[in-house]
Amino acid sequence: MKTRVLSLAFSIVFALAVLGGCSNQEQTQEPQNQAQENGQEQGANEAGESLEITLDELAKYNGKDGNPAYVAVDGIVYEVTEHPNWNEGMHGKVSAGQDISQMLKDAPHGYSKLEGLKAVGKIVE
Repeated sequence: MKTRVLSLAFSIVFALAVLGGCSNQEQTQEPQNQAQENGQEQGANEAGESLEITLDELAKYNGKDGNPAYVAVDGIVYEVTEHPNWNEGMHGKVSAGQDISQMLKDAPHGYSKLEGLKAVGKIVE
């Protein structure tokens, strides 16, 4: 009896983990699917592809509604989705999905906060 209860509990936990992983994966892939529909190259993936997007397209990557959070600095696109200082695409009053080059130049910390961020692509015309 005890073995059956443990087996059932393990099965429930495993099923929840699988379902949770699937629903999270669908949310993070939405902007990539939109970019595919527009004929754009995809974000950095395991194969090492590099995202090439316009500033208008960058606005979709604002960290809201399950979208990844990207910012551009001097033409390079960085992912800030999981960065602790970027909560739901916001860093203070600064929103992800835009070019923050001038803001960084004016900030007391300057470019030092880019260290450790993953560059996922570049801005194109």
